[in-house]
Amino acid sequence: MAAVLAALYALGLLTLAGSLVVDRMYGNDVIAHLRGYEVRGWAFVVVACIAGALLLAFGTIAVWRGRRGYTVIAPLGLIVVIGCIGEPIDIISGNPLGDNLIGLLIIVAAALPLVLLLLPRRAAAATAQPSE
Repeated sequence: MAAVLAALYALGLLTLAGSLVVDRMYGNDVIAHLRGYEVRGWAFVVVACIAGALLLAFGTIAVWRGRRGYTVIAPLGLIVVIGCIGEPIDIISGNPLGDNLIGLLIIVAAALPLVLLLLPRRAAAATAQPSE
């Protein structure tokens, strides 16, 4: 289950990167007007999304093969930590409820595979139980 959720999150990151690139190519949104040094922030977000998607893809394969999947835990943990810092700031600054709910869904979507990966596995939990 965690592998499927991580793969879906990787697909979401690739979709975000693709939409930012298409938006930049056609120049029809807020970020499209950027020139010069301001483009570095846009390029950083695109590269970070692609790198995160690659890490999640490799981690998904590792989880699928029965490993712990640290390459899934690291990027999703980063998203959860940044989201847990940013969302209260958004709420305090008065962002609309819809924006806050979207942010909450992004955090929950990243936290669910993390919880599934960090819980003890079935085999490990069975050996940890005291014998009678």
